[in-house]
Amino acid sequence: MQSTPSGLAGELAGVSCPTAKDCIAAGWYQIVGGTSVTLAEDWSGATWTIVSTPSPSGRRFADLTSVSCGISTCEAAGFSSSNAGKNLTLAEGN
Repeated sequence: MQSTPSGLAGELAGVSCPTAKDCIAAGWYQIVGGTSVTLAEDWSGATWTIVSTPSPSGRRFADLTSVSCGISTCEAAGFSSSNAGKNLTLAEGN
């Protein structure tokens, strides 16, 4: 799998493969300044490609911990944390 977009720390925590040549993995990566944002990568059967995912604004940490895909859509779930440590649920889909 390719490195995180910024080259800093990151983790893929969940993966879903509706077919042998189509997988989505989800997690987080750290950007400059220490903030962590959501990360998703798509497997085409040959290579992994980073997929754009929104991260909640004003949050210190955002993590997608699981993902589930059908043939044409995916849903990912996780959480985000504020600078004060308040956690909120997070869900994203396409």
